[in-house]
Amino acid sequence: MKTYTEFLEEAYGTGKRGWKPNTGTEEHDEVEHQKSGDLHPSIRKAMNHLSDPKNYAQALQRSKVSIYNRRKMQNVHNTDAGESWIETKKTLDPEKVSRVEKQSRGVKTMPIIIKAKNKKTGETVSHLLGGNTRASKHAGEGVPVQVIHYEHD
Repeated sequence: MKTYTEFLEEAYGTGKRGWKPNTGTEEHDEVEHQKSGDLHPSIRKAMNHLSDPKNYAQALQRSKVSIYNRRKMQNVHNTDAGESWIETKKTLDPEKVSRVEKQSRGVKTMPIIIKAKNKKTGETVSHLLGGNTRASKHAGEGVPVQVIHYEHD
């Protein structure tokens, strides 16, 4: 018998239900955009590393797909996906909401989460790099996300 997570990964995994992974430098502009913001030191180190397009592309290739639901998203910085979609969409640009609602019927690019770990302290911090609206819309049913793991001293 499959676990619930295995069921979701099969049902919502790449290609099967319209989700595809990021490749190349998709969403790379978000690294530069967010790098200047108020970030946890571990996330800042990860962003500095990922600002090189080659490092970013390699990180995407090594990323792992994981299913995130609303409860799991509540532990991720830089996202509203831990909240109800009905409430979240009231605060968003109506054009963006409309675009995401239409994308729901087609192929969607997976949101990207950076999971940075400080090897000295063991502290791990998660930060949504791209795909907040998609994550917010689909977190209730479990959304596949690409997780970039980054470790530093």
